[in-house]
Amino acid sequence: MQRRQLEAYLDKVFAGWGRVAALPEGRQSPRHPGQQVGDAVFLGAAVQIPNLHRREAECRRGVLAQRVGALREDTLG
Repeated sequence: MQRRQLEAYLDKVFAGWGRVAALPEGRQSPRHPGQQVGDAVFLGAAVQIPNLHRREAECRRGVLAQRVGALREDTLG
């Protein structure tokens, strides 16, 4: 299954995972948009990346690098 197929499937099953963008932003001057952080957390869980340190590595140079982009561990936390 390709990445875009996975995202379409998750959107169908979880009824609008893309609604993350509609959530209110509580952070002051965020470095990364909430949608990007939400994508990293949700996709990381969907492909079973077990912890934040590993998700940070995947966002920098792994499976999430193209889709999400570089995020730091503390941003994901």
